[in-house]
Amino acid sequence: MYKFIPNDLQECLFVAFVYIGIHNYPPPSPERISDNIKDNLQIMIKEAIKNDNVVIFESIIQNIIKIMKYN
Repeated sequence: MYKFIPNDLQECLFVAFVYIGIHNYPPPSPERISDNIKDNLQIMIKEAIKNDNVVIFESIIQNIIKIMKYN
């Protein structure tokens, strides 16, 4: 996994993850994500970077599922 994190997250609010290899999960939905889910995901990523700079795909998916259950 490669992650690209901008030096200034306030100026550039995007983080990119590149996974190489065989994946056993379905591709993402072509639908637009609601702003509430997107905001929560950005907060989660920022907190993970601030805490220990370790973000794994499974933890992101688990948190997205939690967020979607409450929205």
